[in-house]
Amino acid sequence: MRTVLRRIFKGPSARRTCRFLGLAGLLVCQAAVKPGGAEPSVPPSNEWIHNRIAVLEQALSLRNEAHRMEAEGNVPGAMEACWKSFVLYPDSRLEKKVFSFRPDLQPLKDRIAYLESLRAARQAGPATASGPAAAPPAPGGDSAGRDNPDWRTYPDLPAEKKAIGEVFSSFRSALKAGDTKRAAACVDESRRETYAALFENRPEAMPSFAALLDAAEMSFLSAPESADPGTTSTLRTSEYAVDVGGFTFYVRWVKVDGKWMLFDF
Repeated sequence: MRTVLRRIFKGPSARRTCRFLGLAGLLVCQAAVKPGGAEPSVPPSNEWIHNRIAVLEQALSLRNEAHRMEAEGNVPGAMEACWKSFVLYPDSRLEKKVFSFRPDLQPLKDRIAYLESLRAARQAGPATASGPAAAPPAPGGDSAGRDNPDWRTYPDLPAEKKAIGEVFSSFRSALKAGDTKRAAACVDESRRETYAALFENRPEAMPSFAALLDAAEMSFLSAPESADPGTTSTLRTSEYAVDVGGFTFYVRWVKVDGKWMLFDF
């Protein structure tokens, strides 16, 4: 909370905000105002009413600013504006709104846990160096593409690339149209709920993300023999690299029951 308050009192509007907060605090002490801006126990003076209106108008202005920033995708700015409004006029619904901006960190935690287990398996020796069987190869770092430099020579590469491209095209099309259900249908069942919630939470960001994916290029395809058709724990995988201003992120695909599905990005 201390960090949030420090952010609130920074910026070009800090002095004006401090005046409002100081005035609001003084009025609370003098008139014994109850939480939520209730009327004082004695008939309010014209000056009290005037000052109270000024504080509430500022709180309302900040809320409108927060809505505008959220619509523009400026989440940090929206959070700050909401907190400023909350300080001026406490509202439990507004407090919940601020905390709703917090991202779902579970997919990232799962990814870290997988990489930690992979490192531990490699340190343990060759017998367990394959790591968790259910997880596809990790992009970046010790990329499976470097372990299998001949993936571009696989005879079935054109057919598999075409199959992935068809699903990828459908996924990008759904993103551009803002169709969350159709986009989620392209995701592997194990991750579908997570990504469906992500799309539904930020549908306005889907078209711009689709534009980034237009530049994706295949960077790896696992060998056909690495996928055991008799099990569901070992799946054929593929990676597509996307360069964003010098930073590369990967879109990973898995082949489930003969159909390519998006696994993560």
